[in-house]
Amino acid sequence: MALTVVLASDVMDSSAALLNDTARALFTDAVQLPYLKMANESIEQILESYGISIQRKNTSAIDVAALDVVVALPSDFLLPITLWERADGSTSDADWVKMYEQDNLVGFIQTNTLGVWSYYNNAVNLVGSTVAREVLMEYERSLASLTAAASPIDVEKLKRYLSRKTAELCARYIGMNSTLADELFSREVIPAENDLVSILVKNMQGVRKRRGSFGGIIVR
Repeated sequence: MALTVVLASDVMDSSAALLNDTARALFTDAVQLPYLKMANESIEQILESYGISIQRKNTSAIDVAALDVVVALPSDFLLPITLWERADGSTSDADWVKMYEQDNLVGFIQTNTLGVWSYYNNAVNLVGSTVAREVLMEYERSLASLTAAASPIDVEKLKRYLSRKTAELCARYIGMNSTLADELFSREVIPAENDLVSILVKNMQGVRKRRGSFGGIIVR
């Protein structure tokens, strides 16, 4: 079965229909796209608040030079989940050793391993190692940016929410029609959000969720 690819244009077609503009006379792609971007940012925050794992991803091995105290982050980085380390140049997955998260790194001494990490100031911070190391990071990623009508939507199930939220925002800020916007929000956006969260939570049952706070050592 062929994989369904949903484009930003598909979402905006649905949004225009909700605004009674199926011909797209007013709500063209160019007009709607800034509000679709806002809708995408909105659902990204919602998914993160529930710890929903469609945004969970692993990096490849990241080189950390001797004495480096931050990890180079991928472009779609949102929040860290777990880090592992191994000797620089190793090719064995068996060599990965889990690192432990701390509230801060005060009092930790540099050795020939990293051992701990801490997330603050929008950076994954390290004590630094006296020798080069490699780090592997599991992290929450941002949803794919929607920059054009041809941009693909990350997950097909997002279409309903994105179209409803885009329509609401367009009604509120382009049409300046708060009554219609409020009606779209209550009748369309909220049910779409609830259904989406319910489906995705069910799909990830049994999957470990990200802790709510950054800090504190984990002992397993």
